[in-house]
Amino acid sequence: MLNLLGEAVVRKAVRMSVQIQRTFSVFMEQMETWWPATHHIGKTPFDSIIVEPRVGGRWYEGDVEGQMADWGTVLAWDPPNRVPFFVAAWSRTLPAGLEVRSKYCRGQ
Repeated sequence: MLNLLGEAVVRKAVRMSVQIQRTFSVFMEQMETWWPATHHIGKTPFDSIIVEPRVGGRWYEGDVEGQMADWGTVLAWDPPNRVPFFVAAWSRTLPAGLEVRSKYCRGQ
């Protein structure tokens, strides 16, 4: 059988009128404030979303009972410019093996 699925690229750009450092901070350090609460992989909704600020760092959620669930791994750490992630074995929201790239740049 022929495999018709190749590498797919989805690009999304959001323009904001804030400094690049603030954008990076909200996206990376306050993810639970904007991530949809229904998109969790633990048994209960998340209380926090943590990104360990280093290459190889964990990207995971924590719930109010102290349970943790891994989302992925940080592939590069270049604040405030970019942070790509490798998504772990998700079954609800994103497919396993997906690479998510976040890039921050000054507007034109």
